[in-house]
Amino acid sequence: MHRRLIIIRHAQTADKQAGQRDYDRILTQEGTLQSRKTGQQLVLNKSTPEFILCSSAVRAVNTARLLAETSGVSPSLIRPEDELYEADAGTWTQFIRQLPPRVTTAACVGHNPALSLLASRLSQRKLDLAPAAFVIYRVNEGSWKEFDSVIEELSTQATS
Repeated sequence: MHRRLIIIRHAQTADKQAGQRDYDRILTQEGTLQSRKTGQQLVLNKSTPEFILCSSAVRAVNTARLLAETSGVSPSLIRPEDELYEADAGTWTQFIRQLPPRVTTAACVGHNPALSLLASRLSQRKLDLAPAAFVIYRVNEGSWKEFDSVIEELSTQATS
């Protein structure tokens, strides 16, 4: 069984305000549009996620919710994780390896530099994901446990 993994950087955010935690930054109006466009692009690429793993930061959760809404994914399939807020590529890899076996298409929504580093490693070329940009991979084996050793890049999309 082939699986799909989608790496998505959160959409454009507002600048941090005085006294505001970075964690609480919100999407700009452009970021909202980008998130919806990403959801539409996933549908066009026949890669609608069945499960969305995301950082628990406000901007990542909002990106995930908007792209889910646009692509017809139930909000109950979004799993925010506190550990993914300031996670490195290795932590993301650990979480991906623990995805439920029933999931055939999963999306990861988070932050740079970790997601660009993860995407670069998986693509075997340097990638710098812009806000709301994504990469779709096909996992060529039946399990998420070794996904990074049996992966093929299908598509890279920048949204604007």
